[in-house]
Amino acid sequence: MTRRATGLRSAFTLVELLVVIAIIAVLIGLLLPAIQKVRDAAARIQSANNLKQLGLAVHNYNDSEGCVPPYQASKYNYNWNGSYYTGTGGSYYQLGALLPYLEQGGLFNAMVAGTTSTYNTPVKTFIDPSDKTIGAAYYASTSYWPGIYNIYDVRYISNPYSYTYRNEYGGIWSDYSYSYTYNGGPSAAYSYSYNGKKRAITQIFADGLSNTLMFGEHPQACSSNTPYQQWQYTNGPQLYGYYYDYGGGQISQYNQGIQGFKTSITAGTCGNFWSTHFMTSRSDAVQICLADGSIRGIDPSISATTSKNLVDPSDGQTLGPDF
Repeated sequence: MTRRATGLRSAFTLVELLVVIAIIAVLIGLLLPAIQKVRDAAARIQSANNLKQLGLAVHNYNDSEGCVPPYQASKYNYNWNGSYYTGTGGSYYQLGALLPYLEQGGLFNAMVAGTTSTYNTPVKTFIDPSDKTIGAAYYASTSYWPGIYNIYDVRYISNPYSYTYRNEYGGIWSDYSYSYTYNGGPSAAYSYSYNGKKRAITQIFADGLSNTLMFGEHPQACSSNTPYQQWQYTNGPQLYGYYYDYGGGQISQYNQGIQGFKTSITAGTCGNFWSTHFMTSRSDAVQICLADGSIRGIDPSISATTSKNLVDPSDGQTLGPDF
């Protein structure tokens, strides 16, 4: 007769099982933040690459056309059908003008011809993977903002009287001008367009290409066109101010424009910062593309003065030590 072995177990005890589950839970808890950091790093790298592509596209545009893109352009053609005019065409801002230099020539032609709606067409280069405000219902979003398109600066001083005025409509981009063509009488076909006055890169950035912002991160929901901004119609911020000084003592100063940079932005926390700050959904730094095509991460603690000087291409001011 054989005797059954004693002291052998056929299963884990409940305590042992709970210990194993606890160890697995701890390991998962340690692993998830690491995975998230890897994802954030990958998104940051992709966003930097997108900005780099935008900067290179501007330089390629400048080499091809002899100027930077216009801040706004359009082309329309109309025909009289006996009762009213019918027409095709489209308008666009800087990002739209860069499409042919981002391997999107077909989309550019469709946009200008107006034969195909481009409002819902996504362009991967215009989307930051870390932008948490991207809406699923609107695919023509952009997570980037061009640099300033308008500079308006007025300074008035009395005793002694002095008045200075600076207006650069076009900012770092080309101004636009209108062109009309009529082919006969009131009922004949006609067309019109407006395109930028040619301004080469070397004519714009008097402060230096490495000292002026060309593009920056800006979540798509943080826009005056709430709840989204479109790549076809994103023209960038303005920069303008009024200064009044009477009797040698400044009594009034009004500024509006880029005042800083913000991180950890969501669709619900943009607030009034949409028009005055470059922003990102990430918590590390706001990435920008300088006019020389290099990429920099800007700490949100940067001062308003340095921010203003960074976006102004020809104010003659040096950037602060916080840049």
